[in-house]
Amino acid sequence: MNNQFDYLYKLVVVGAQKTGKTYFINKFRQAEYTQYGATIGVEFCTKQININLEKDYNVKLQLWDTAGQEKIQAITTAYFRGATGILLFCNVNDQSSFEKCNVYLKQIKDYCNENIKVMLIGNSFSSGRVVQTDKLVQFAEQNNIMYTEINEQNITEKCDAVIQRLTQSILQQSLEKAKKEKQVE
Repeated sequence: MNNQFDYLYKLVVVGAQKTGKTYFINKFRQAEYTQYGATIGVEFCTKQININLEKDYNVKLQLWDTAGQEKIQAITTAYFRGATGILLFCNVNDQSSFEKCNVYLKQIKDYCNENIKVMLIGNSFSSGRVVQTDKLVQFAEQNNIMYTEINEQNITEKCDAVIQRLTQSILQQSLEKAKKEKQVE
């Protein structure tokens, strides 16, 4: 894909520690898997993708991978500025990870544009699931956010689809806004 793009979107990846945020981003970037330690502060990457909505759009994504440690959360919110989408991760094998989603959603509401698109991602690393799918779906519906699940076995196939779905939703919103603004003129 060339360096020309139609839209530039900033996606911020948030969630408690050890929810698979960095692993997901590196799979999306098609980086080789290595054992990851805790993200210190924020890591950043870009990638261009193509979205087809009646025509092809080249979309450049900035992905901001934030640290999940509570002691760093105060600086994490600084990266919400200008975000068009949020990937909110929780580990379905860890109840406290799910409970922290409420804290992140409050921060998103406090620091992001009210039209921000958010996708909750339930990530499973092993057996021993404690947060059931119906609970996650209900949480997503109550908060008017998208939801999907991934796991170690399907992450390679699903990470592109997850990013495509979120980006398509953001793009649709951008196109609708542009159409309304054009009608006002």
